[in-house]
Amino acid sequence: MSAAHGYDETEAVLLLEYERSSEFCNHVEGVRNILTSFFLTVVGGVVIVVDKFASGGLGSGLLGSPAVRVVALLGFVAMVGLLFVMVIA
Repeated sequence: MSAAHGYDETEAVLLLEYERSSEFCNHVEGVRNILTSFFLTVVGGVVIVVDKFASGGLGSGLLGSPAVRVVALLGFVAMVGLLFVMVIA
């Protein structure tokens, strides 16, 4: 085995490693985009609920007063957001 042949094998391995890491980074970026889109959709729904609460459009129901429901929803979204930040970061 010549030195030039060993260099070619090393170069081929490095190029293959680069290609695989590039594919992995693209996959991770796609997953991050999906998670971000989902979370922004959830936040948009929460904004609608908070707007209805602020305008007095929410009434008491089986789950308690409107204030308790809004606080519970905001707490849930905050926890999901924290998890997303921990996963993405």
